[in-house]
Amino acid sequence: MTFSSDTAAPTGMLKYALLFGLMMLFCQVVVVVLTSFLQFETPAAMGIIVIMVSLAFVMQKFAMDTKRAPLSSERLSLAALGAIAAVVVTAALQAASAMLLNIAGEHDALKDVIRELTIGNASPALTFAVLAALIFVLTFVIIYVSAGFLARGALKRLNARK
Repeated sequence: MTFSSDTAAPTGMLKYALLFGLMMLFCQVVVVVLTSFLQFETPAAMGIIVIMVSLAFVMQKFAMDTKRAPLSSERLSLAALGAIAAVVVTAALQAASAMLLNIAGEHDALKDVIRELTIGNASPALTFAVLAALIFVLTFVIIYVSAGFLARGALKRLNARK
């Protein structure tokens, strides 16, 4: 249930989904750089943290632009488009990592990564498809459930500044 006005005109969510994708890319790169520089393992929940931080930024922008929380249809649209953006960003980063490993001559490391990601005797393509589906579903649910809450929080902060 949202507290936004049901009479408000729905806003196109494509620009917010693209902003979400850019924020995810930025956050994931920052996490990789920091964990590499500080030489520690990435926590298991880091993917969820990246999604939430990216979504919080996007909902702040949405609240500033529209002065309301997203409608249910807007949350659904943002969840679908944002989940697609998350899959694309994650796949692009994985492809870039594979290319860098290949350029660096780390063919064995690349084979080890592919072997670790392969489920049983399944092909790597099937494994990547399953992982993409999991990323899509997880991101969709997080965005749909959290967008209204984060936007209402952003609205409270905006109103407190006035």
